[in-house]
Amino acid sequence: MFNTESVRGSREEYQLREGDKRIVSAQSAQDISAAIETGAKVYLTIDVDFFDPGFFPGTGTPEAGGAAYGDFISVVRALQLRNVKIVGADLVEFAPQIDSTGNSTVFAAKLLRDLLISIDEMN
Repeated sequence: MFNTESVRGSREEYQLREGDKRIVSAQSAQDISAAIETGAKVYLTIDVDFFDPGFFPGTGTPEAGGAAYGDFISVVRALQLRNVKIVGADLVEFAPQIDSTGNSTVFAAKLLRDLLISIDEMN
């Protein structure tokens, strides 16, 4: 499972994060879903540096020790169990030109496909 204690950032980023209830810091998919009200409507931003660069090297801000694809699916499933509705989503910090293998593009396509399927199932 993913560990947010390895997350890096500037002092200003940490200060902004402290009082913002829209940003969820958690150790598990269940922690994330528990922080969101049952039945809530959410807009999900997927920052690809959430994923370990071994899986997703196509980002300008790689973070070693990041999540795997299964961790993301666990988050989506935990949200489904709480009847949370994803009303929209985006994918940020994707830099395919950095990944000469093309693996990040395949990973992103699968991630977005599965997210769209999940959104359809939630609604």
